[in-house]
Amino acid sequence: MAALGMPVTDDRARLVQWLAANALRFPTWDSAIHELAVIIGSDESPAFKAYVREVFAEIDGEITELATPERAADLLLATFDHEARGLAQKLAVPTLLIASGQPAQRRALRERAWQAFASGSPLVKLHVADDWGHNPIFQEPGALASLIGNWINGHVSAAGQSAKAPRP
Repeated sequence: MAALGMPVTDDRARLVQWLAANALRFPTWDSAIHELAVIIGSDESPAFKAYVREVFAEIDGEITELATPERAADLLLATFDHEARGLAQKLAVPTLLIASGQPAQRRALRERAWQAFASGSPLVKLHVADDWGHNPIFQEPGALASLIGNWINGHVSAAGQSAKAPRP
């Protein structure tokens, strides 16, 4: 995030200011749904339309993000860890990291972050989805569900097998 220009390593006030300046705003619900579908790479499905209406609101005649810049800053700062390897080293359970390869022009920068996190722990399985963008649950819900389901099934099956193994 910092490498992309978001001041997450600065103070809260600067992050709030940046978030306010970069908040998404649209003149109508139709334009919000259409433009967000393009940004995310989704069809304008009923599920996507419901999602947009849950996270955006009509305020002063425009459609804008429901979360205030202050709230968004607090959420980001509460979960942001500057040291990806350190965060990965704290993992105690197998973790599937799904990285989206699109847009291609930002991939190299994001890929360094994926690799740094994945290299921090043998518990991290990195899966790069070359054709997916920001929110694959709207782009490829079946493929994403299958990927996650197969990964979980593999870990549940492996755990069951090791539980059945004779103990020395």
